[in-house]
Amino acid sequence: MLATALLAALLVPHAAAQQSNDKMSVGPRTVHYRPTDAESAKWSLGGQFRMPLAEAYMFEFSVDRARYRASGVDVTATPIQATLIGLFYPDTSISPFLLFGAGLYAIKADGHYVNPHRRFGLHVGAGLELLLSSRLSIDASYRFLWTQVHRLDDPLRWIGRDFRRRAHMFTAALNYRL
Repeated sequence: MLATALLAALLVPHAAAQQSNDKMSVGPRTVHYRPTDAESAKWSLGGQFRMPLAEAYMFEFSVDRARYRASGVDVTATPIQATLIGLFYPDTSISPFLLFGAGLYAIKADGHYVNPHRRFGLHVGAGLELLLSSRLSIDASYRFLWTQVHRLDDPLRWIGRDFRRRAHMFTAALNYRL
């Protein structure tokens, strides 16, 4: 019975989706951010704000707090991202989407030395949004990131930097449509 309901939701446009497709949303999310050189990473909390741009496009602004371990040192990252989302089926209750955007990643390592710095980076990915009601939805996404080192003592020098650093980011969010 649950499989039938899920299949029906996937194939049939949901009336609530058509009524609330043009509304902003805000909500908490959980994030798993792991650079490729990290030994381990933990799920952390964050938040996101989404604003519709056109029928099938949304702008997302998100701030997260991520923790991982690299080279035996505990690291805290604060990803601040601006993302453009393109929905494949904006008028249905289940819609896959593609995303791309840019972000600033404030990094602070714990331990016997302090090296706060920022990394600017680009990201691309994909996800799925499930509309639960006219006001609530959940979504999950994967993002692949290219980041570079951007030191706090040189905040305006972004041109000519190395974008060979990589990271993976998984998110799951609950959205409340305003």
